Amino acid sequence: MIFFFLLCLLIKELTGIDVIANGLLEYAHYIKLREYRGLKIPEVLLNGNHAEINKFRYEQQIERTKIRRPDLYEKYNQLKNS
Repeated sequence: MIFFFLLCLLIKELTGIDVIANGLLEYAHYIKLREYRGLKIPEVLLNGNHAEINKFRYEQQIERTKIRRPDLYEKYNQLKNS
């Protein structure tokens, strides 16, 4: 997982290209610290409930895509609703 996170960062940094997974932008990745530079890690990621974590990540993918890539979000919605 850490390798994939670093790879995503490297791809984004070197190419300016977003990593797309399942038709959406990749969800935000967090480190294992509970707080970093004043930003708190969402509690759901610390509780150990993998179903809730997966749901949270999926919701984050949708929200990030909607905000950053409305074109990609529209394609995702069309596929999802067909």
